[in-house]
Amino acid sequence: MEELVHWMMIYLSNDGVLTKIPLEFARAMTLSECMDFAADHREAVATYYDEVNRWIMDDGSGDWVGSQCYQDPERVNDSWYFNFYLTTTARSFIIIFVE
Repeated sequence: MEELVHWMMIYLSNDGVLTKIPLEFARAMTLSECMDFAADHREAVATYYDEVNRWIMDDGSGDWVGSQCYQDPERVNDSWYFNFYLTTTARSFIIIFVE
């Protein structure tokens, strides 16, 4: 997981409405670093409640649903790039190769 990513999307849910919060990194980081950052950020801004099995935002803005880490094709020097779709709840990823 040494592929570089440039930004991540955070997903919040509040009363069935999904909110996407983009977060662009000042520098590229590896996919592993992005996943670690997402977990650390989630723990900093939300609290896990076992009774309802969800991460609830500390500011009351909703539930943390997940996050995705992405490469910016404009910032990759290769002729092809990867898009990584991650969710913190499933802890899995799908790789899509684009030529």
